[in-house]
Amino acid sequence: MQIHAAMAGQEDQDDLIAASRHAVAGSRVCIQRAKAQTEVAAHRIERARNLLQSLWLQRELLRRRRAARLPRPFLMYCRVLRTAPPRTTLNAPRGEGAVAAPKSLAEMVRDKLDVGTLPVDDPVKMWSGRGTGLPCTACEQAILRVQIEYEPQYDDGRPLIRLHIGCHGLWEAERQRRGYLPPK
Repeated sequence: MQIHAAMAGQEDQDDLIAASRHAVAGSRVCIQRAKAQTEVAAHRIERARNLLQSLWLQRELLRRRRAARLPRPFLMYCRVLRTAPPRTTLNAPRGEGAVAAPKSLAEMVRDKLDVGTLPVDDPVKMWSGRGTGLPCTACEQAILRVQIEYEPQYDDGRPLIRLHIGCHGLWEAERQRRGYLPPK
């Protein structure tokens, strides 16, 4: 009976050892899984960190590009006078192949006043605001959104007149020079 009890105790010990080995193996598997999950999580964190860094760099580059494209001070957009490019009279082409020099903005305003495209009388109202992208009546170039657009309003059904601020100043100066406006 003692032998049987001893054997039963030995079997219990063997069962305990087997159970502990099984538990150790299971815990090793759990530890390996945990390590693998930790590595996966670390890899995902590193990818997220890299993604955030690249997004931050892209945002910073975009911010710098936008800062570089900010509208310049208003006076830089005002074309008060457009002059012909410098040219030498010695080498200027003459005859049939000659190219005429572009007119200054003041000459263009004078010509349009002579033709009647620009009116000589005072408008009923004068509207001003941001440019709409439509062409200026005086210089025929688009009035950009960063520029000021003047729009004199007449009650007699004339076509709309749009002017850059510089073109408007030249128009008023020429009308004043010709005596259509009282001196200021």
